[in-house]
Amino acid sequence: MVAYGAGWMGELPNKERDIDWIPVDVAAEAIYELAFEYQNGSASIVDVHHIMNPQTVAWEDSLEILRWAGLRFKTVAPQEWLSHLTAAKENPGNKLAPYFEKTFGESAIGSKPPMFETKETCKKSQVMKKAPKINAEYVRLCLEFWKNVGFLDKGF
Repeated sequence: MVAYGAGWMGELPNKERDIDWIPVDVAAEAIYELAFEYQNGSASIVDVHHIMNPQTVAWEDSLEILRWAGLRFKTVAPQEWLSHLTAAKENPGNKLAPYFEKTFGESAIGSKPPMFETKETCKKSQVMKKAPKINAEYVRLCLEFWKNVGFLDKGF
């Protein structure tokens, strides 16, 4: 969604936040591994696991990775980005405007997003423990695939 929105709008917000993206195949394998642990009786039904990458990447670094991978966009203030998003009703990302208003709107200024702990999940899941950090080559491959299948048709 981030890449599609950047391509469609030609901009992304500058924000102070780490990202914890995890490849979907890694997430699926971790969920399977944790579910199997429960099935074998070695986990409690009330265990809660956060399936997110324990190796976070700074938002600013992710923007540079997206640029390196070939996506063209400018970086703008979060409130400016939000006003552009909500003004373009034909933008598919507009459907998520209520979420982004809570994340980037006036009420979010100075607030920090919740941080989810993955330490306990990593103790129980080798897949999560070894989750690869999102890097430029991985992002390039994703963008290239999405471009080839027609999902990303703008921003290159």
